[in-house]
Amino acid sequence: RLSSKKTKDFPYGLYKLENMMSVSVALMILYVGVEIAKKALFYEHQYPQVTPIIILGVFLGVSLTILFGWYAISVGRRTDSPMLIAEGRHREVDVLSSLVVFISLISAYLGFNIDRFAGLIVAGFIMYAGWGLLIDGMRVLLDASLDPSTLQKIQKIITSEPGVVELVSLVGRSAGRYRFIEATVVVNTSDLKEAHVISENIEKAISKAVPNVARVLIHYEPEVPRYIRIAVPVDDRNGKISPHFGKAKYFIILVMDSESGKIEESLFLSNPFVDIKTQKGIKVAEWLLKQDVDIVVTPLDLKGKGPAYVLSSKDVEIIHLPYKDIDSIIDAISEHIKIDRLR
Repeated sequence: RLSSKKTKDFPYGLYKLENMMSVSVALMILYVGVEIAKKALFYEHQYPQVTPIIILGVFLGVSLTILFGWYAISVGRRTDSPMLIAEGRHREVDVLSSLVVFISLISAYLGFNIDRFAGLIVAGFIMYAGWGLLIDGMRVLLDASLDPSTLQKIQKIITSEPGVVELVSLVGRSAGRYRFIEATVVVNTSDLKEAHVISENIEKAISKAVPNVARVLIHYEPEVPRYIRIAVPVDDRNGKISPHFGKAKYFIILVMDSESGKIEESLFLSNPFVDIKTQKGIKVAEWLLKQDVDIVVTPLDLKGKGPAYVLSSKDVEIIHLPYKDIDSIIDAISEHIKIDRLR
């Protein structure tokens, strides 16, 4: 409970306390292993008298330690508790060490003294288990990635969501028994509400399929369509850029391949509202929406004006460019789209 407690100073919780304790246990295990190895190599041994009762007592102790170690590891894996797993590993080391002692006692009972060799074997078991615990604990403290199988499972969940077009990035880390996941996806909508629903569906699916998920953070960005329709106001059929928006006599609709930056099609349309007295800009903006344009390019800054609100309400991008020829506009838009695709 303490590890999952969140405070003002620790808004993400104290999840890594378990890993810190696991590392502490690992260091103590390593220390014990080193000390046993030193005594096995450099100290004179006094051999006790071994009786069948001593052998039986050691056998019962080994059996109980095996059962406790298995239980601790089983619960630790079920709850993803590093501390319980560390305790279970510690008991496994106790089991191996006790088995070696048991064999050594039987050998001594039969007249063979192998205590020095048994001590070195026990020290090896202890240091091996301590090193494994230390590596596991440090990986989490240093924010190492989740294991590949878990990431692959999460990736499958994200890509199976109907609204997801592409999984751009996926990272995950552990803190204690808890997991933190972050992903960036491309969705097939530019509507923020719809994108948020997709994000929530992903978060719920991950939390249901992956145990002990503390947080899922989904960054979403709209899909860049393959073909983009760009509207440019012009004053004549030669493509002279108009300095106006609502008063422009014509509009050129350019269909650009967003991958190659090439113009696949161009449509020359007369402005049907050029002669009306009022609300030309708003009427033209509504008309352009019916032409399914994605971008409107104009030398006139429309910020804060009626046409801008109409176009923005349908997520049409407005780009203010002071260029006077179509080729310069095409080059600028092509570069703009390339930058968007790289983000």
